[in-house]
Amino acid sequence: MPGGCSPVLSCADQNNVFYILYGLLVNYNAARETGLPFIILPVDCGNPLWLIVDRKIVQFVRRIPFCSGTFTRFNWRGWEIWDRYRAHEELGDAILLVTPGKNYLQLCDADAVSDIFQRRADFLRPPEATGADETSPSTTEDSSSYGEALRIILDRCIPLIVLGRKNLSKSWLPKSFRELYQATLVFQEHMTEAYEAEKQAMMRNNKLENNLMTSLVRASLAKVDEKGSTTASRQEGLTEEEVYGNVFVFNFAGHDATANSLAIGICLLATRPDIQDWIAEEINTVLAGIESTESSYEDTFPLLPRCLAVVFETVRLYTAVAIAKSTGPKPQPLKLGGHDVLIPKNTVIIPNYSALHTHPRYWGPNSLDFEPSRWITSHPPNSQPTSPSHPTEHFREPATRNSPFVGWSGGARSCPGRKFAQVEFVGVLVGLFRNFRVSPVPVKGEEDSMARARLLEQIRRDTGMRLLLQMLHPEKAVLAWSKR
Repeated sequence: MPGGCSPVLSCADQNNVFYILYGLLVNYNAARETGLPFIILPVDCGNPLWLIVDRKIVQFVRRIPFCSGTFTRFNWRGWEIWDRYRAHEELGDAILLVTPGKNYLQLCDADAVSDIFQRRADFLRPPEATGADETSPSTTEDSSSYGEALRIILDRCIPLIVLGRKNLSKSWLPKSFRELYQATLVFQEHMTEAYEAEKQAMMRNNKLENNLMTSLVRASLAKVDEKGSTTASRQEGLTEEEVYGNVFVFNFAGHDATANSLAIGICLLATRPDIQDWIAEEINTVLAGIESTESSYEDTFPLLPRCLAVVFETVRLYTAVAIAKSTGPKPQPLKLGGHDVLIPKNTVIIPNYSALHTHPRYWGPNSLDFEPSRWITSHPPNSQPTSPSHPTEHFREPATRNSPFVGWSGGARSCPGRKFAQVEFVGVLVGLFRNFRVSPVPVKGEEDSMARARLLEQIRRDTGMRLLLQMLHPEKAVLAWSKR
């Protein structure tokens, strides 16, 4: 209507509504055929735009009377951390989330998750998790260092995912977006130089260090013929873009995952002075008469099972990185609860780490509590470490298959930085808790026990997903360190 608002939807709006309804109908029918319980959600959980606004919209809807339901419970990033195992306790170990874009299978079944991780050819990484920016690298005169560029990319990765690198340089976008664009150029320029240097050295048969880039270059040149030219079978090796993607993933996981876990772990320890004393006893026994800087990995790390237990317990309750899988272009059979279920094609499979790691079926009635002692056993395992202060104590290493603990993923592609992260975490614990203790700073009128309870609740409420699990406002957790 001229001069007013038309009550009729435009053609574009009608097409969008039709697409949403059609997608929901197709995915609803696919979910019904599985026989699994399912929940219908109006928005695709993996929609990049939704990832930016999901929390704000859900928080707004929650304020509307009588509007709490499956949308506000399940249709936002990180709901699993709040819900823990409760949805699976209500509906079963396998739950399908039906959305207009895709179906998402949430799993809380240790056997099924282990099976998925072992069947690499059947259950793939989702395409959106493996894509790479194929834009040719550009040079830049920006003075930002590689480390600073990586920090900017990690801190602002959501706009990079949503808009893509090319669009970040638009002059009308916020300055922070243009800074992100420059950081991507610096990062890729650095990667290109390192890649070319390693490739040329390898082609000349120079002696190479056995580092990550060398391994990736070797994989990329796996199908190069004797003359140095690529052949048709070259497709079996890594492409240059895949090399850059792998380097970024390694940087991403190594830079942020351990730091986030450490921050949460130290806050959890601040709520438990008894556990601080427990690990301090072990540390001071192992390092009696030795400076921390003089100790070696071989002589020290195997003797710190209590400290390692703190690492595993932190990761159990707050797993930094969750790995998704997909059935890919064809349906895949999966045994669930003793029955074979055919999972539809293009279904994203999400091992619900938060549920697996807290379900009382696997962890007992105190499954939600921070209790590192659950990782200590009096029965000697086949592997170390053992405690010199308490020779009957041994670390309870989780099983390699069918274990409910998947803190570093599982199967042939489990986290390659697992051991490094564990050693780094334990090293920080040794450095901090050998001579110091930590506690939350009480607010006015608070007793110490009240301050610890407040901090524990803050960890629970403030921990959520960006791209990794982390405390969203760590500055609010004010801690005080004191000498032992």
